[in-house]
Amino acid sequence: MDWNRANEASEQLVEATWETSKTLANHMLLLQQRNVRFVQKMVDDSIKELRRQVEHNRTMTYRLLELAESRREAFRELVEASVSGGYTNFLFAPFTPLPYYREEMRSTASESGGRRSNGRLPIDYYDQLATREISERLEDLSEREIRIIRSYEQQHKNRGSLLRQLDRRLA
Repeated sequence: MDWNRANEASEQLVEATWETSKTLANHMLLLQQRNVRFVQKMVDDSIKELRRQVEHNRTMTYRLLELAESRREAFRELVEASVSGGYTNFLFAPFTPLPYYREEMRSTASESGGRRSNGRLPIDYYDQLATREISERLEDLSEREIRIIRSYEQQHKNRGSLLRQLDRRLA
């Protein structure tokens, strides 16, 4: 038996095995890198798509809110237009101060200059008026009506400057 030849054959076998293992390891490493890039691209694309969907949902939500607001406004206008007379008083009754009703019940039909408003404040559209506009309309009101306005103002908007002006009118 030739030991040199056997050693050479063993060395060639080891080198071939080493080269095969090295080639296989390099191939596995390349596959792993390719898989990592694939998964990373898939995750990045998913995140981009989710962001697009979130933006689309946000836009849709704002649009739906705008539509709901326009519907609410249209409904409010419809109610205001269709509800008149006694129904208006009925709707606004919860917002009218109780002292107003007591004064209204005490007043007589023959009271001069008195305004019977059936549950409404002595100044029409009071809640929509600015302090200056209300002040301009106080001259035409009786003391009883000013007390009603003062009570209502104190319970609702409680504007200090207007309350002081009403107090001066009552003094």
